[in-house]
Amino acid sequence: MSRWMMTVFCSLFFIMLSADQTLVRTFRDPSGQLIDEVTVPGIPVEQRIPGPIAIPTRSSVMLSDVPAFDWSYGCAATSAAMMAGYYDRHDYGHVYIGSTNSGVVPLNNSTWGSGECPLSATHTGYDNLLTQGHVNRFWTGYNNHDDDPFGTGDPTANYSECTADYMGTNQDWWNNSDGSTTFFYFANGSAIYNYTNSEDHETRKRDGNHGLRLFFESRDYTVSTNYNQYIYGWNGNTLGYTYDSYKASIDAGIPVLIQLQGHTMLGIGYESTSTTIYVHDTWNYSTHTMTWGGSYSGKAHYGVGILQLAAAPQYAISGTIVDGDSLPMLGVTVSDGNGYSAITNSSGIYSVSVPYWWSGSMIPSFTGYSFFPSNLTYTNVNAAATAQNYMGISDTYVPTDIVINKTTSQIQISWDDYGTGSYQVYSFTDPITPVLTNVTSDGTFQTVSGRVTWTTAIPSIRQQFYRVTMVISK
Repeated sequence: MSRWMMTVFCSLFFIMLSADQTLVRTFRDPSGQLIDEVTVPGIPVEQRIPGPIAIPTRSSVMLSDVPAFDWSYGCAATSAAMMAGYYDRHDYGHVYIGSTNSGVVPLNNSTWGSGECPLSATHTGYDNLLTQGHVNRFWTGYNNHDDDPFGTGDPTANYSECTADYMGTNQDWWNNSDGSTTFFYFANGSAIYNYTNSEDHETRKRDGNHGLRLFFESRDYTVSTNYNQYIYGWNGNTLGYTYDSYKASIDAGIPVLIQLQGHTMLGIGYESTSTTIYVHDTWNYSTHTMTWGGSYSGKAHYGVGILQLAAAPQYAISGTIVDGDSLPMLGVTVSDGNGYSAITNSSGIYSVSVPYWWSGSMIPSFTGYSFFPSNLTYTNVNAAATAQNYMGISDTYVPTDIVINKTTSQIQISWDDYGTGSYQVYSFTDPITPVLTNVTSDGTFQTVSGRVTWTTAIPSIRQQFYRVTMVISK
């Protein structure tokens, strides 16, 4: 072979290796189908060239409230953490259970500092973590091998609150160097669902998408489906994931892992009049664009990772609302002010469904009425709450010039007569958070010269407060 031919051959061989630099091996599963094992090492800092900043148009379709995190100990784990943060902010409030931002994952990780995100990789001293986190156990430096501080044992019993733990990112146990995560694909372009068959091999490997499923399950949520798939046309396949499939995922509220050669990003939207997609690239807090099936930072787009959660568990907060005559009130709205609400029926009964781990206050409202208690507060709901009852007191008229006289045996309360309606008298012992007891029938009324007097015996509980209202017939 001539020197010129040898040079051409070597150049072509180098090009082929470079074009497929993350493909570790291809092997056959028990059914004979070819599987590609792909490692995503992440792109070194000096090679990170962000795409154009997104400028949404009227034809843009984009998921709302998707966090944008900069790189935190692995691009795949960081992209997965952004996905997890999106779900945390949309009815899956038990995904992030840290202390920052009142337990709701923030929209970027600036609170913890660049490169730190406890949802991606826990780290001692961040988010009030006092024990060893993922970074302490598995990280020594980008692309390092075989030197985890954790040691050579099985770490899975120590996984806790971050995506990098469960995805196998950075871990020698799963034969991933620092910064890298592994994913598996059917070579023919069909979807490979929740792949686990390489976890018990001599060269042990965990599929990152399967690990992400385990992360969500550890947070008590159910995963409907999860899979990896080459995009349509990659290596000539005719079974791959299409742009229409991507748009359908976004329309269904499902963010998508976008796999480039050597890098993972999160797809959060698309342009309906072109093949432009919107991504968070793990390098900054901006939203960027790229062309579906094109390249980003010089790295070709070859695949996707899909994970869809089942509907979040719902729990009922329920009770009965009555008026001052202990009659059921119809049409009272009970709401947290953020979309969770119900209206009482003719029996005064309401039932509000809230998602697992919801926190907030339920507030009853009805024109012309105040309620006692004025609200009930809940934290991290994980079971139904029954008998959450309220009493409605008419605000239409509160008697004026109220005078209270006490003798050795009686209490007399008098006020200016309004002239119509029925008066109600309530007692309570705590003026800060009053719980009203209707004591109207404990006393007698007398009206003389435009003044009403209600007289009752001294109560056994001496420290009593009183409230007088007039109930207007509804």
